[in-house]
Amino acid sequence: MDQVGIESDEIDEDGWISGPEERGFNLISKAEEASAAGDTVRAEELYREAVAFERSKEIDLGYALSRYANFLFGQERIDEAAAILEESMDLGTDIPYTWGLYLTILARRKDITAMLEVYDRLPSNVVGDRGMAGALLGYASAGPSSNEAELDFAEQLSATVRDRSAERIDSPETSA
Repeated sequence: MDQVGIESDEIDEDGWISGPEERGFNLISKAEEASAAGDTVRAEELYREAVAFERSKEIDLGYALSRYANFLFGQERIDEAAAILEESMDLGTDIPYTWGLYLTILARRKDITAMLEVYDRLPSNVVGDRGMAGALLGYASAGPSSNEAELDFAEQLSATVRDRSAERIDSPETSA
């Protein structure tokens, strides 16, 4: 047994913990290493393998999907990343990064309606005590700034959040 209490037969040839519960995480870690080294083909293979493995276990799938979506987003494969994030959210993930990356994609698309729909679905641990303004206004500049389209989007999002927040404050359900 080594210093951290792991049997030597639990470590694979690359030095990774090799138990069945760690396999998906190890695949994701290896995928991220391959991506960082510029081997995007190998990285994608490993991400897909990790997702398939986690899907078969039906646990930790949200993490695998989130990391794979992040990889795709970094490759500018935005629609693919969005579809994977949607799957993770539909499965009930409470990983803040998943929701945040999806909101970033919606902000890039300038889809305020979809952003509001996602806000209404955010798990409480993602929203915290920030409320709608805190959860959404940071995305007002999700993209190249200083151009007219970005400024228009920021103004629209700000006005929509202001109006929607005022509606919620005035709503009979919230004032009771």
